[in-house]
Amino acid sequence: MHRHVSGRSFRVSAAVAATGAALFLYLRNFLVHGTPFVAVGDQNQFFGRAVRILHGQVPYRDFFAFVTPGTEYLFAGGFRVFGVHAWVISAWSVITGLAFCWILTYLARQILPAALKFLPALLFVVFVYNGSPDLTHHWFSTLAALCAAAVLMPGVTLPRVAAAGMLCAAATLFTQTEGVAAFVAIAVFLLWLARWDTAKVRAPSSFVLPPMTLFLSFAGVLAVVLGLLARAAGLRSLFFDLVLFAPRYLSSMEINSTGNYLRQFPRLHNPSDLLHFVPVLFVYALVPYAYALGFLRIVRQRTALPRTLVRKLVLLHCVGIGLFLSVVNSPRLFRLTTVAAPAVLICIWLLSGPDRIAANLRRMLAAAALAFVLILPLRRQSQRHVVLALPVGRAAFTDPLSAREFGWLAARTHAGESFFNSSALALYLAQRNPTALEFINGREFTRPEWVGDALAAIERDPPHFVVLQPLDPALPRSGDHTGPIRAFVEQNYRRAAVFQLNEVVAYREEIWEHDLSSPHRLIGIAGELNEPADPSPH
Repeated sequence: MHRHVSGRSFRVSAAVAATGAALFLYLRNFLVHGTPFVAVGDQNQFFGRAVRILHGQVPYRDFFAFVTPGTEYLFAGGFRVFGVHAWVISAWSVITGLAFCWILTYLARQILPAALKFLPALLFVVFVYNGSPDLTHHWFSTLAALCAAAVLMPGVTLPRVAAAGMLCAAATLFTQTEGVAAFVAIAVFLLWLARWDTAKVRAPSSFVLPPMTLFLSFAGVLAVVLGLLARAAGLRSLFFDLVLFAPRYLSSMEINSTGNYLRQFPRLHNPSDLLHFVPVLFVYALVPYAYALGFLRIVRQRTALPRTLVRKLVLLHCVGIGLFLSVVNSPRLFRLTTVAAPAVLICIWLLSGPDRIAANLRRMLAAAALAFVLILPLRRQSQRHVVLALPVGRAAFTDPLSAREFGWLAARTHAGESFFNSSALALYLAQRNPTALEFINGREFTRPEWVGDALAAIERDPPHFVVLQPLDPALPRSGDHTGPIRAFVEQNYRRAAVFQLNEVVAYREEIWEHDLSSPHRLIGIAGELNEPADPSPH
């Protein structure tokens, strides 16, 4: 009878928590009446590639990507079911946040007292996930890795190990480095468990079978999926894009250096800046220090802690450290944020003791999170915004500079037209990129051989509009291979408008138009901002 009442109580409280999380995420991604906020950041590249897949294109053959394509295929599945709409793009953020809440609550029930089972999900969704809304491949890799740990929490059996191996393969299909790191972390855990669990007499095969099962399931899934991609795109292209490109052409970029660690604290000018500062401080304080403190406590209390709990905690630490090591070469705030979920769980476990200091810290964290739950949606909904009717549906912009550019182009383009060099504009304006490149830049990232192929594609199918960023005179030209494309655009296009997209940093985008006879053409002066087409200000 007691167990039945306890289960019913949990289902009720879980339903309330899930409803609250869904409402919070919805109000951060949609206006109350249902208009989605426009997605920003690198996620637009993945949504754009998903549209390409939906139209029959194949990664690594028809377009370039240097990470495994799980994110694109996931988004393409959503577009295939619901269509390419702005609300679908924003809904992914809500769904992914709820998935994290579910898996964190499941893991919390394995290692925490019942009274704290919802606290990790609350802290995560408010201080971690909400602070980095850019829905790229990193989030899905971490989610799959947490699922791999979750299937091993109740016990280590061969079927569970096989399932964990397949989930590590799924993580690898989202981000190759994080998935492999999760696989290695679980393999290390299995080897440790074989040596640590001496309570039972084990045959020699017991030390070999779990790691071998993990490897076979992991390698089997990857062999099938990557084999199909290699067959469609070519093994050479697949190997270069996924294995060689990043270490050759990304590792030297400043954005991918270890020097970025602790350099992204927002400045505190007024009390409202705390809404940005607190989540950043929370992530920096946890990753990776929670793992060091957690392991230290396990070592010190290993004889006092239940053996089952020790096993679960070591598993969670291994996965968390593995995910952290996968981004340690470039510990930017965003990447640390995407791998912070295990650290949140370990943090609450460290504070789960009965002493007064731990209890007060828990109350402070919970109170701060609940305050953010109320403040952040209200602040989001009250932000001044512009609503534009775009080919993929109505979308709300909180950045008026970006809204002007979108609105200006929306009045001068039609869905399906050829367009080049902006993933976000192409996605929301339903434009078609004729090249295999999503964008070009003045770094080694844009390879010279790709420039030739892209230029040939542009000559065959001239885009109506091309977006170019003015060259930065402070950057060396030695790594810039975009000259042929820029020269072609300058010779065959006319600069139609220039948009200043940042009030603090001098960042501009030039819009170059090919069809000079178009009655909708509006020539802009460099630096002048043209008004958007019929915005609906609120």
